[in-house]
Amino acid sequence: MSLENLIGRKALFDEKYRIIGIIGKGSTGGVYLAENCKLGTLWAIKEKSKARAAAHDVYAEVEILKKLDHPAIPRIYDVVEDDENIYIIRDYVAGTPLDRELEAAGRFPERQVLDWALQLCDVLAYLHSAKPNPIIYRDLKPSNILLSKDNRIKLVDFSAAREYKDLADCDTVYLGTRGYAAPEQYGSGQTDPATDIYGLGITLYQLVTGKRPEVTNFEAANFGGMDEGSADLFGIRVGYIETGLSPGFEAVILRCTRLQPSERYQSVEELREDLKKLLEPDARQGAVEEPDSSRRKVVSFRRLVLSVWDNPEFACELAYMANKLAGLRVLIITPDEHRHAVVPRLGLSNADLKGKFYDITELGFDDAGFFETLTEVEKDLYLLCLPSDKFQAEMQRQLAESAINYAYRHFDITVAALRRCLCTARDIFLFRKSDFVIIADTADLNTLLEWSGEIRLLKAVCGLQPEKIKFVAYEYKKDINLSAGFFKNFFGQDCCIGCVSYSRDREICRNSGTVFAKSLVHKYPDEYREILSCFGIFPRPGFRARIAEWLKKQLFINQYRKR
Repeated sequence: MSLENLIGRKALFDEKYRIIGIIGKGSTGGVYLAENCKLGTLWAIKEKSKARAAAHDVYAEVEILKKLDHPAIPRIYDVVEDDENIYIIRDYVAGTPLDRELEAAGRFPERQVLDWALQLCDVLAYLHSAKPNPIIYRDLKPSNILLSKDNRIKLVDFSAAREYKDLADCDTVYLGTRGYAAPEQYGSGQTDPATDIYGLGITLYQLVTGKRPEVTNFEAANFGGMDEGSADLFGIRVGYIETGLSPGFEAVILRCTRLQPSERYQSVEELREDLKKLLEPDARQGAVEEPDSSRRKVVSFRRLVLSVWDNPEFACELAYMANKLAGLRVLIITPDEHRHAVVPRLGLSNADLKGKFYDITELGFDDAGFFETLTEVEKDLYLLCLPSDKFQAEMQRQLAESAINYAYRHFDITVAALRRCLCTARDIFLFRKSDFVIIADTADLNTLLEWSGEIRLLKAVCGLQPEKIKFVAYEYKKDINLSAGFFKNFFGQDCCIGCVSYSRDREICRNSGTVFAKSLVHKYPDEYREILSCFGIFPRPGFRARIAEWLKKQLFINQYRKR
């Protein structure tokens, strides 16, 4: 029985705990505020579903918490278990998660963030020095950090934590929150103290700038400057971080978030010393010394899963442009019953498909076997068709989960081309796991009103946050469709990420059965470059660049009028 059903009722949990309310919810359960009626004390009870937590050891968090004794970590008091759930009873911390504080404040002063950074270093140093094996937290982010009234921090939610073992080559389970998780958490190696240092760097950046990891160019930042040809990640030109940070603090954050763990701080103690230097008078005006500063490298990296709702044509064009224009390794995922709409738009036929995936009836395939199911469309552009509705719901979900885990480890961008009807557990899972859901459709009033209802359904069924839903005006006709300002006001300024103009060439390709996407790179790159820049794939142009582009267009218009 879920503790949520006991809120406000006289019935007690474990014969002594009155459930007062809910503190928060996660993927495997919730955390509830409870009163011990015998002692009159308040406690936090974490409810973990055994079924939902089957992907990793449901008891691992308990075993780790039993070993810990630190002022910044709530103590575990008791563990209760039934057939469905395990309940962890721990200290109740009267505090507010930093993500909520950040939402209210917008951003925090650098000096304040430095103080919190030193406190986080203390608790991470304690975890990393645990015996017999260091404990790696693996999920450092503002929502897992509680702030008390006396400005002290508490680290909560150890469900992703693990013990570091020297003889292990890699983690058995890939955990963490996208945007905050280090690259090695997705299959490229074993997590170690440098993994937590990466998460700390991302967290500090968000606290001091107010920018979320998934909506900033921080992932493609270059420290120390660059020329046009030197800063390149898989063919992407990257730009500077636009933060307003002091040079010293920016240097610390950038070193924390290097792509290669060996290039980050190798211990929290080393990081703590550089942070302390920034508290010295005038220290924040200078930069912390960078190792081998002559080498200008991309220092951060994050992969994306984008779902395109009910527009296979746009999904194929987006994937093709991310592959060709940005040089990224891209995977297109589509349900098997939707492939008839996707395959022709990639220039493929059913005979080109591998076909091996449709007969899979059990899980447990490895990366090599999974890769054999992919169909190569172009260099570094692949298609994966997920099996049809004949599988049971749980099998559909597990196959989709395996596909996403595989894609996230091996591809830079994953584009899921999904149907409008969310009728399977597979489709719902893909939506929930997407970093962003994109609606690309005509910018007319009836269409917008229809989609507003669909969006409400999507939020209710999949629990997506509003900022994760994006709208693209597809086949936009400036003189016929609604103005750009109207649909931006309709969905929200941040929701509308661009237009894809109507093209007669696209219409001709549809009728002739040829692939329009292949002509995009040469004829229509600007609109897709703008859309991709909204996800940090391309740096957004600065003010001067936008003015120069506007003047260029005005000059062209004037010359055309003179003719």
